[in-house]
Amino acid sequence: MATPRLAAMCPATKANLAIAQTLNCIRSKKPKAATLVDLINPKLCDKIVDRLKLKDNYTGTTIIDMNPGLGIFSKTLYERLKPKSHILLEPYSAYQDHLREFIKPYPKMSLVGLDGYDWSSYVQLFKGEQYSGPEFGPGFVPPRPRTVPAEEGLNTDILFVGNLTRLDGAQRLTSQLLSTCFNRTWLQQFGRVRFLLWMHDLEKERIIPQAIQGRTRPSAVADTVVELTEVAGSGTVRHGKGFSVSKLSPTQDKVEETPPKKKPPKSTVERLGYAVEKELQKQQEWIARRDSGRNGMAARYKVRAPLIEQAVRKALCTFLAHVDKIVHLAAEGEHNPYRDISTDELLSRYRAAMLDAQKSPEQRREEAEKAAGLEFTQEERESFAEFEEEYLLATTGDRQRANSFFDETYARTLDPPLLQAWERRNNNPVIVDPNTDVHPHRPIALLDFQPKLIPEWFRDESSDEVNKRFAAYDRLVRAIFALRAQTLKAALKTLAPGAESVLMSMPDGKELGKRRVRCLTTAELVRIAQAWKEWPFRSEEDDHMVGYNRKTVSDDGHSRLMLR
Repeated sequence: MATPRLAAMCPATKANLAIAQTLNCIRSKKPKAATLVDLINPKLCDKIVDRLKLKDNYTGTTIIDMNPGLGIFSKTLYERLKPKSHILLEPYSAYQDHLREFIKPYPKMSLVGLDGYDWSSYVQLFKGEQYSGPEFGPGFVPPRPRTVPAEEGLNTDILFVGNLTRLDGAQRLTSQLLSTCFNRTWLQQFGRVRFLLWMHDLEKERIIPQAIQGRTRPSAVADTVVELTEVAGSGTVRHGKGFSVSKLSPTQDKVEETPPKKKPPKSTVERLGYAVEKELQKQQEWIARRDSGRNGMAARYKVRAPLIEQAVRKALCTFLAHVDKIVHLAAEGEHNPYRDISTDELLSRYRAAMLDAQKSPEQRREEAEKAAGLEFTQEERESFAEFEEEYLLATTGDRQRANSFFDETYARTLDPPLLQAWERRNNNPVIVDPNTDVHPHRPIALLDFQPKLIPEWFRDESSDEVNKRFAAYDRLVRAIFALRAQTLKAALKTLAPGAESVLMSMPDGKELGKRRVRCLTTAELVRIAQAWKEWPFRSEEDDHMVGYNRKTVSDDGHSRLMLR
């Protein structure tokens, strides 16, 4: 089928065809640039900027735009905010050829051929004295944003926008940008600078998980320093290994408000007891009918009474035979040991057996110890219970499901809730359709990072001390979240030999040690890190072993380092 002539097309069709032709041209020149996921729907960009509500506070700001791609989202930001300076950081020559023509109608927009993944790019951009290199266009005006103290709120004089879909390890770069909120480097040297990041859904779910089972180190660090909002996304929830879904209904905040429907029990004792209760309930219903005074009910009950009695006895005998471990049981034959026992006596034995079956393992253990003449201290009992939870029960499927349900219920009762994804502002992100809004057709999301005041422990005048405290915090969180479904005390044992003893220096350390790692709030994590840093047996060298030093290859073939 022939392609329609451009002059005969509607404006929207013309725009889409022009976008498609531009993409084909770019990717034919530089295949590596094709890994970037580009926005191709201008109307979607309008919805996203409306949702961000930037116009009130960010009009006339400075925009640093990393990997703008085709520039469709950049154009919307420029037209809405009318920035005093809009800098496009694009290292790939294939995109640069397109962007040089793209920026001509926008006098405050500049193209800079620096790589946003390089730390040196920002040093050149903000501290350079001369801008005569080939990366800078003619007449380039360097950004000079004002500095706003953190206590005065967000610095609205500068805004960072980045598309991280080109890099497979976007989580690494995101983690590094979060670390700058602690040590006040990168753009955070100017105050609390807001940054918007496009990323793949896979990376998004690690930063802002939807369920407590998915809470990992990156999300815990993000919760500490930024208010996180999913502005736009595909609206899908990924399932399978590594992607956890909520164990609760989306509308269920507390278990008490929407109790789960009672299901038949699964164990043999409970199943047989359930059958007995059903027969007893039928018997009570017939007795109620007999006593209701309705015509004929007394006579009908008199006829049915033997059958009802027989059904109750059969259920009781089957239950007691299982409890007494009788393999073969005949209801009325000579091998039935319950044949001459009254129904009331059978019912009494059944009640006693059910009470015994409902005893907790601790009660059974205490009874066995008492019968054997053994006595244990409370500390010894707690030690054994801890061992049992950590090594015997924690890996069983039933216990894992029960722990997940309990943890999520607890996390939702906190104020604010433990996960930022549960905040009201994250309920309805703008939907990005992978099939029509982006190319290549991959699900992506836009996250809005608004730095908060960092916890007081990190507010030290010495940058060296701040770096040491963050290194200790990062080391702790990295280690314990590797075992996020375990208790804090069990996870601390992997940090260093005897590291669980740091809990002894905390007033509530004993209770915190029993809590699973994924249920710890950021305030509790900071207090634990503070106790860890003051632990006399800690090695500072271990703290500084965490970090990133990943080599990649730039457009000119030279190796470079990611942002550190």
